Amino acid sequence: MNLSMYANLQNKLNSMKGGTKIGEFLLIGLFGMFTLAGLVGLFSGGGIGAAIVAVIFGIVTVVFIKAIPKEKKEGLESWSRLDAVEMSRIDAEAMSAPAFGNALITSDAIIIKRGQGPFALAAKDILWIYGKTVTHKLYGVIPTGKDYSIQVLSRNGGTSTLPSPNARKNRKEQNPMQEDILTLANILKPRHPGIILGFNQQIQAMASRNIGELAQIVDAANAKKQ
Repeated sequence: MNLSMYANLQNKLNSMKGGTKIGEFLLIGLFGMFTLAGLVGLFSGGGIGAAIVAVIFGIVTVVFIKAIPKEKKEGLESWSRLDAVEMSRIDAEAMSAPAFGNALITSDAIIIKRGQGPFALAAKDILWIYGKTVTHKLYGVIPTGKDYSIQVLSRNGGTSTLPSPNARKNRKEQNPMQEDILTLANILKPRHPGIILGFNQQIQAMASRNIGELAQIVDAANAKKQ
């Protein structure tokens, strides 16, 4: 997919925060420097501490390097799920579409800005959207804070994580992500009414047991719109 022909989308993505190729390469360079420092320390008599530093940062560096072609390939392939009509609508909506951190929300796709190129999650592949709260505890006992995010399950079983812009403002509520989930619903569900919203243990069990069964339910509801 050649995104250069979609000027609105390109301009919007350029204005958003998110990963860049330069940022990823700088991060790899930083980890590489720590690895090198560990090796230098090891051969200079730094002992086991230097060896541990070299091994840990060496592994991290290799993982990041290997992730680059995979991320690029996933990004390029993701756009194949969108046809010309959908792409035209995405471009038309792009400049006014809300951004959740590095994610752009349109009626046909959630577009995630990444270092090796944007990733498009087609709305017709979205099955379930729900909020997730992770509580951090000191020594596993003392609460030190919470992280809020929005989880988006797709038909291939993969889950994309989006930030929740309003969660901190609503953190005293039982579901602080609800306002952002409603924003997603208002944009996505008019064209794709089958998308399931909110956490549900039965849906979780079905997704774990047979993602295809869940996809059939969502697809049937979406088909009624057409």
